[in-house]
Order: sequence, then structure tokens, then C-alpha cells
Amino acid sequence: MEVLAKKLYKIMCDKNLKKTKVTLVFLYQLAGLDFLSFTQLQKLQEQLASLNIYFKQMSEKEFCLFSVGDLSEVKPLRMSQQELDDLISFDSNSLVCNEVSKESAVNKLLPRDESILNIWLYLVDSAGEKKCVTFKQVAEKLKLGNHLATKPFIKIIDNFCKMKKIPNLAWVVINASTGLPSKKISLEAWYEEFSQITACDYSKYEDEFLNSYEVEINKLLYKENICSKIICHNN
Repeated sequence: MEVLAKKLYKIMCDKNLKKTKVTLVFLYQLAGLDFLSFTQLQKLQEQLASLNIYFKQMSEKEFCLFSVGDLSEVKPLRMSQQELDDLISFDSNSLVCNEVSKESAVNKLLPRDESILNIWLYLVDSAGEKKCVTFKQVAEKLKLGNHLATKPFIKIIDNFCKMKKIPNLAWVVINASTGLPSKKISLEAWYEEFSQITACDYSKYEDEFLNSYEVEINKLLYKENICSKIICHNN
């Protein structure tokens, strides 16, 4: 698996990729094998980790690779003495009022890097196949639980596309009842936008989107935390 890991590393370096996805068939071909066992895939994951590449299975036949770069450049965690003292005296019972609820849609989506990338890639693939998907299908495909868990992330994609003034990839996701992304969108407007979505090359926006989403998700977490504190205060 060391040789296979180095081949994948070389591909990412040669193509200057920070992240990419590969199929199981591609891994077979690159390894020159007819089959890769679970143990072999684990060893491949370990070898890639030694090269600072995160290897994650997305589905039965697809895998994602993320280059985390030079770990020596990672900034150390910095905390004030007051913050440290607060954590040392932390009472787990206060979680009910001070944290976002465990049933929160955003909380269920952690780790957020994986979720947002998987949703983006899923919608891009769906657009490439000229098909739309429902919120429920997105949740089931990416194992996010309740379909409501997808909405904060779809909103982030919606905001990004509006900011960049590109065809709105979020409109690939429709309500199962209405057949439209939103009640505010007419069928004619959706048809026109969808034709532009299917013709758009989203690959050139992927890096910028993933770099910008952290700001958006932090806004959502902040709003939910405020709501949680208000509910606890009222109780």
C-alpha cells in the first residue's frame, strides 16, 4: 500500500490538488490488483496519513483525499488563563443551556468539512447528470439523518452562489411536495436557472467555496447558540 499511497500523492502534487475523489475501480487499476481488502484500505489510509493526506470513504465505491499540507505550519492553540480556568471548572450539566442542543441540525453535521464537501460534490454530480434531488435524498445519500439537517448547508451554498453571481447550485435541491427549491421561486424561473446550472463548471469554484464556508457556518452556530440561551433563560 506504500506504493499506491505514493502514486496518489504524486497525482495530487502533479495536478496541484488540495482535495479530490477517486473510485474503488481507479484504486484497483492504480494498485494493479483485482481487489482491495478492508485491511489493505486501512493500510493505505495510514500510508497516506504519513504523507499528510486524509483518506475518507464517501460511499461504497468512492473515496475522498484531502491534502492537509505541512503540519509544521499549523498554529498552536492559544487560550487565556481565564478560558483555561473556566474549562477546568467546567460543569457538564451546564451543557443543556450553554451549548447548542444535541438535536441541532448543525451539530449533527459534524465534522463539517466532510459534510459540506460531500453535499457540494453530490449537487455538482446531480447537476452534471441534469437531475434534481430532494432534501430527503440529500440526507439519505450522505447519512445526515433528518432532512432538516441539510438545510443550513444548502443555505451556505445558496449564499455563496449569490455572492459569486453564478448559477445557483442550491436550486438542484427541491421540495418533494412542490417540485421547487422554494415557494418564492416560480416554475419558469427554476427552469431557466436549472438550464444554466447544468451548463456551469463548478470545479473552478470549489476551493473558494470551501474556504468561505467556515465564516457562514460560524454565523449559523452563533445564531443557534443565541437561540439556545434565550430558551434556557425563559425556562
